[in-house]
Amino acid sequence: FLWRDLADASLLAGIRRRDRWPLPDTGSVDAAGLSQGRERMIEYLIPRAARELYRELRTLAATKRLGELADVGIGYVTGANDFFHLDPGEAQLWEVPEAFLRPAVRRGRALLGLRFTHADWRNAVETGEAGYLLAIEPDADLPPGVRRYLENGEAQGISRTYKCRSRSPWYCVPHVYQPDAFLTYMSGVTPRLVANEAGVVAPNSLHILRLHPHSVLRSDAIAALWQTSLTRLSAEIEGHALGGGMLKIEPTEAENVVVASAQLGHDALLKLARELDSLIRSGDDATAQTRADDEVLKKGIGLSESDCRRLRMAGDTLRNRRYSRGTAE
Repeated sequence: FLWRDLADASLLAGIRRRDRWPLPDTGSVDAAGLSQGRERMIEYLIPRAARELYRELRTLAATKRLGELADVGIGYVTGANDFFHLDPGEAQLWEVPEAFLRPAVRRGRALLGLRFTHADWRNAVETGEAGYLLAIEPDADLPPGVRRYLENGEAQGISRTYKCRSRSPWYCVPHVYQPDAFLTYMSGVTPRLVANEAGVVAPNSLHILRLHPHSVLRSDAIAALWQTSLTRLSAEIEGHALGGGMLKIEPTEAENVVVASAQLGHDALLKLARELDSLIRSGDDATAQTRADDEVLKKGIGLSESDCRRLRMAGDTLRNRRYSRGTAE
């Protein structure tokens, strides 16, 4: 099984040799499933009923892995974030033309709801969480303001940093994409999936999502589906805990997270997305989760209230466990 699961192995007293004495509160595990990657060790830390429900749900036609809907990757790597990101005042001071600037969100703290809007970008600029990326094509004819700014960077040694000196020209940041959505990869409560309504770009402090060409769901619809107890539990299972109680989720782990592809009408799903966006912006995350369960899990795929409660409590169990580990450390 995966090496990251070894941290949980000491908590599973049920893994024992048959010739040893039985221990209380133990059970058997599927060794073949673990070794073949079909199961995660952490799944055995939640109640059996929740574990069996989760495993059944992830095999249904009514659920998808996120990777079936979108590609998840890292944002661009500048090599010198403070140099390559400018606020509007700096851009004006150096006389950098708009054609060489792309609106960017720099950190997950700027993602307040289910949608990142133009208004969100303007507000985040005020707090330093957003700004402009200096975006220059390799064959671009550099205007005087851009040339002066680059000369200032060379004087500071920016061109000699590891990432920059390996590029030609050093000031051209590669792999800059305008994603359909963003995903936080270091999270306290749960990873945040937010639709990119403003059309901005992002560095590798955020994961970026690009919808598959055949996807019938918009990014804000996927952001709504992401709020259910099923997906929150799946994120806890697929991600891994770090010191301090944080949850980290890599692109390949994110693509494995289970999302309920609710059998809701397109308009109903977008209406739900707007409602959840408003709730989350107001700080009522718990109600947003309940509403997502009601519309997506109950009405969409037919789960009962007890099923939803079972999934929610299992997710809370894993989240509280990593919080407690963070406190202990």
